[in-house]
Amino acid sequence: YNNMPVAAIFLVFDHDEIRYAFAGANHNRDLLQLQPYHILFWEAIREGVKKGYRRFNFGGATRYANNGGLYSFKEKWADEIKAAPSYFYLLKGNIPSFENSSINLAEEIWKRLPKGVIRIISPLVIRQFV
Repeated sequence: YNNMPVAAIFLVFDHDEIRYAFAGANHNRDLLQLQPYHILFWEAIREGVKKGYRRFNFGGATRYANNGGLYSFKEKWADEIKAAPSYFYLLKGNIPSFENSSINLAEEIWKRLPKGVIRIISPLVIRQFV
């Protein structure tokens, strides 16, 4: 936008499928109103069809994480939703229980935060994983 990068997407091309890995965008509110993620996905799907890819895999999301926002975004694009099981491989110890874990506590806190606070701290949280 005005010769400035606004968003980027990382995709994996495998046989007849395009797999979404991750995306990121400038957190400027005015730029986000342009819905750069929609443009990225639309262009990726459009180009994939031109090149003969038959599927676009949006990857996993849950209804609970990120206040359901990521799941809702991906669900709007989907013609089919499949469960994706998770597996653990532990070198030692037992499989952790997520019923009373700190992950659940963090999710509960996150769900109750005002959207304005989430907008401010989200980039800081995401940086911890990228």
